[in-house]
Amino acid sequence: MKLIHVADTHLGLAAFNRLDPESGMNLREKQVYDNFLLAVDAIIAAKPDVLVHAGNLFCSRVLP
Repeated sequence: MKLIHVADTHLGLAAFNRLDPESGMNLREKQVYDNFLLAVDAIIAAKPDVLVHAGNLFCSRVLP
């Protein structure tokens, strides 16, 4: 059985108040989404029997 475990993806995390010049998104938020999509692609390619996501799928705190 192939199991993949991921955790603390924090989608929506926007920090450092810097914008990505190409997309206009918060730079940290874009990095988080880009890395999440890379992980999803790798998981799909691995064809696991089970995927466990343990905690903090989204970031819910508001940063100054």
